[in-house]
Amino acid sequence: METCIGKSKSFIISVPIGLLSVKSCEKGLHNVKFKHFDANFNHEVKIQDDDENPSIPLLELEKYLKRYFSKLSPNSLEEYICWSKVCKPGSFSENVLRKLIEINFSEIITYKNLAILSGNANSQRAVGSVMRKNAICIVIPCHRVINSNNKIGNYNGGVEIKKWLLDFEALK
Repeated sequence: METCIGKSKSFIISVPIGLLSVKSCEKGLHNVKFKHFDANFNHEVKIQDDDENPSIPLLELEKYLKRYFSKLSPNSLEEYICWSKVCKPGSFSENVLRKLIEINFSEIITYKNLAILSGNANSQRAVGSVMRKNAICIVIPCHRVINSNNKIGNYNGGVEIKKWLLDFEALK
C-alpha cells in the first residue's frame, strides 16, 4: 500500500445541506466532515476556493457530491482516498471502511452485518468504533450503518445529519 506523502490543503465545499470541510492532497482525500449543517441551506455543490487548479481528487469529490445530491448513484471514490491518512493500512478499520463503500445509495446495513461482511462476526462494537472515527463522511457512508433493532444509532456528524441523509436516500 502506498503511503501518502503529499502536502495537504483544506477546502470548503457547499452542498445542499450545508458546508463540508475537506482536506486533501494531489493523491487523494484525507478528511471530509460537516462544518455546518442546515436542512434548508439549498446551495449547489461547489468548491469554495480560489485555487485555479484544484486537485483531481477534489474535482472527483465535487462530481461525486453532485451525483449524490441529484440522487444518482455516484461512482466509488475509493481510488481517490489516501488510505494511510484515514486509517492504518491493512487494519480491521481499513477492511470495514472498504466493505462499507460497497453499500449502495439508499441501502442500509447493521453494525452486526457489517462486522460479518468484514469477516469478524462478533465485532459489531469495534465496527461502531470505526464508524465514529470515519474521516470521510458521505463518501465512506457510515450514515448507512444502523442498529440491529432498526434504530438509526449515532453518527459522528450528529444524529440530525444521519437522519436527513437516510431520509434523503430513502426518497430515491
